[in-house]
Amino acid sequence: MENLLLRPPQLNELPDISALYAQSWKETYRGLMPQAYLDDLRDDAWVEKFSQMLQNGPQKLLAAFEGNTPLGAVCFGPAREQSLLGWGEVVSIYVHPHAWGKGVGSRLFTAACESLQQMGCQKLYLWYLSGNERARRFYERHGFVKTPDTLQTMVQGMLVTDIRMEKTLLPPGLEKR
Repeated sequence: MENLLLRPPQLNELPDISALYAQSWKETYRGLMPQAYLDDLRDDAWVEKFSQMLQNGPQKLLAAFEGNTPLGAVCFGPAREQSLLGWGEVVSIYVHPHAWGKGVGSRLFTAACESLQQMGCQKLYLWYLSGNERARRFYERHGFVKTPDTLQTMVQGMLVTDIRMEKTLLPPGLEKR
């Protein structure tokens, strides 16, 4: 995707980014979360959260656009977990299902990790939903390793488990040459 532009979205673009997240969730988590929950996801479910993020930080949102159409987005920033102060966190990354396998996610993910490194983070972490093997393989290709840390949540009567992955970054200037 040579015409792909990575940039923070404008406030008026947030409904499209939120709808992209909803579409990705519905496809990605089919069979991993209750179908009724996925069916009820509204396209505007993330608009308020993204709006607050853009206006107040510290999390950042970066989107990939082809023309005016968002194809993916990544949310990242300083660790939200108190025990991991100084770490960076990739909170979420979603690509519209029709753009899967076209490099959109890798470009977004790489840009987010580089931005976190420039912010001084030498360790990064993220969570992925157990059973989402596509995500696990993607993160592993980007140097993340699975940890024994899990987080369990009840979603409409179904227990879902998130698994933490982490990565250590080299200090700026010592990256692979």
